[in-house]
Amino acid sequence: MNQHDQWVRFRESNRSAFGETGLPHRVWSSWGRLNRLLAFGVTDEDGADNAALTDEQFGRLEALVNAYRPDWQHIDFPALQRERLRRFARYA
Repeated sequence: MNQHDQWVRFRESNRSAFGETGLPHRVWSSWGRLNRLLAFGVTDEDGADNAALTDEQFGRLEALVNAYRPDWQHIDFPALQRERLRRFARYA
């Protein structure tokens, strides 16, 4: 199974959980768009912003990222790392 198919399978099996993040469907329907949000904190084309999520929504997003990419490093998603540190004063 290629990377795109893996993402589609994960996304579809976690559709309701993604909905609970508060992010627009357009953001999480594409790994590329979601990746931009995790790397930069915002998506210009969708108006999504990590900082605008509630702590609960952010926690759900973080849990999904950890489930999909359990081995991610702060360099992979620097905006996710910064936002986690800002909100919860923790690295992991």
